Amino acid sequence: YAFASLDMLPGWDSMIGLQFENLVINNVNDLLPRLHFDGVPVLSAVPYVKHGKRLADGSREPGLQIDLLVQSRKSVCIVEVKHQPHVGEAVEQEVAAKLKKLKVANGVSKRTALVYCGELAPVVRGNGFFDAIISSSDLLSP
Repeated sequence: YAFASLDMLPGWDSMIGLQFENLVINNVNDLLPRLHFDGVPVLSAVPYVKHGKRLADGSREPGLQIDLLVQSRKSVCIVEVKHQPHVGEAVEQEVAAKLKKLKVANGVSKRTALVYCGELAPVVRGNGFFDAIISSSDLLSP
């Protein structure tokens, strides 16, 4: 068999993306201060999945999948985790759709964060959509 590089294997990008999500989740204690949760009691910090409801015709409405949802008594933070060569403006639309779908109690604020590995388009930082933007090197450095 001829050796092919690992990134040529089918599903490699998805596998690496999941591993990066696990790395972020396993370092959540280092992430919380960067999300402005230092000194705030955190109720949970876990991935969130809500399956869509089954419709009368047998199909399902789209569900909701959040890479990491950090909750305190007064706020929730949707953390989008991206491992891509180039992270562009499309990530803002993805998270905006998740914000719209996520139901929270009255008086609870919604915040957003992006943890990324790759090249971040300058417009993403400049738009001010995310409350926190953390690179993998910032997260994993002492």
